[in-house]
Amino acid sequence: TTWAGRNPKRPIQVPRPAARELTKAEQASRAIAAKEKKVMKQQIKDDIDEYLQDQLYLVALAAKHNVTLDYMKKQVSSEMNYKTTCAPNIYNVIVYAKSLEINIAMYIKNLKELQNIASKTTNSSDLNQEEREELCNHFLEQCKVKITGSHANNTAVARDMMLTAERIGREFDNLALRTGAYGCFFLTCGHIYNTGTTTWYGSDNLMDFWEDIIGRDPDELAMLFEQWACSQNQNNLANCRQQCTRLCGSGLRNLLKRKTKMVYKQYDQSIVATHGVKIIGWPEDVPFVNPSAIGTMAEIHKLQDAWKTGTCHWVKLSSAQLQEHKKQLDARLRSGEVTRKKRKKHSDAGLPRKRCQVARCDENEGIEQGGSRVPNTQG
Repeated sequence: TTWAGRNPKRPIQVPRPAARELTKAEQASRAIAAKEKKVMKQQIKDDIDEYLQDQLYLVALAAKHNVTLDYMKKQVSSEMNYKTTCAPNIYNVIVYAKSLEINIAMYIKNLKELQNIASKTTNSSDLNQEEREELCNHFLEQCKVKITGSHANNTAVARDMMLTAERIGREFDNLALRTGAYGCFFLTCGHIYNTGTTTWYGSDNLMDFWEDIIGRDPDELAMLFEQWACSQNQNNLANCRQQCTRLCGSGLRNLLKRKTKMVYKQYDQSIVATHGVKIIGWPEDVPFVNPSAIGTMAEIHKLQDAWKTGTCHWVKLSSAQLQEHKKQLDARLRSGEVTRKKRKKHSDAGLPRKRCQVARCDENEGIEQGGSRVPNTQG
């Protein structure tokens, strides 16, 4: 029933073989080897500890090889020389900084030429720690701009859209060949002045789904999608308010896994104390109110950016945090700092209400207590 079984003519990726179960003799042999290795490591550690005590010898070695004492200590310590984190290489950072400096006067596109100039004019050992960090931070900012920065012209936008669509299409095709999965996408520009072409793609015969089930041709859907996208890109106050409200509400529903309406006025009681969730990262200079009550573009943009980047998000409180919040809320209620929501006053407040009264027996009307009528026997 696997995808490979249903397609026997296709090439199959060979899975990793399962590990063979060791025999008792092999287990005993490995235990002896592990014990010997542990003893050997302890002997090496003892020898290194004895070696590290002679600091004068390390100083002599550092002077001999023209390196720092810290470098020599790192080589003989147990610290790993290779780190798993992906950090910028100081050599690449220097080449990038030199390219910015040179290209102000003349444009050099050849990387080899830039590397030769950087190696001749700049030595990494001449840079102190602050200068290294400054260059690395500037380099990382530029890398982030290349990934998420906006293109300077519509030609670059159209080319990026085309190349990205081709790459996603290849990924969908490869995924379909590997797993038999179906996937599709629609891609369109977000503004009427963008020159990017609206396109769509689907693996295998997936695009027949839109005609068979939805009753719409993919080209027609792409046209409607483009019209909708261009109308959504109006960066006015009303749209920003609506987007902030939607982001806040969807985050709350996704965390609680049920439909829940956001309450701002009684937030501490109706949301935090009741559901055990709270908002983290709301901008400090933006009032905590319903986005529809925010009246300036600067404030609504800060809130919108915070929700989009994830700086502002929902978190679930632990049991201890929830109990602490309830204690603080009770203290604020007793002090009068926070008041509970007042119930709506009845429209007939202050007026006497109808009640079932026990009627007395009326001889003239012949009414018995409890409201049941009896015949009048008087003549």
